[in-house]
Amino acid sequence: MTETVAPVAKPVPRPRSRSAETVSASALAQHLDCSRTYIGKLEAEGVIQR
Repeated sequence: MTETVAPVAKPVPRPRSRSAETVSASALAQHLDCSRTYIGKLEAEGVIQR
């Protein structure tokens, strides 16, 4: 029995910005639907960085 395999598409590289983009902690909290205080806690624990 012969199996046919579909070709796999290669991922298209996306251009990246040379500088890191930043948002305010308040904007991030609103986007993630959490409090500004929680964002501060995540930063203090090293989960996210400023």
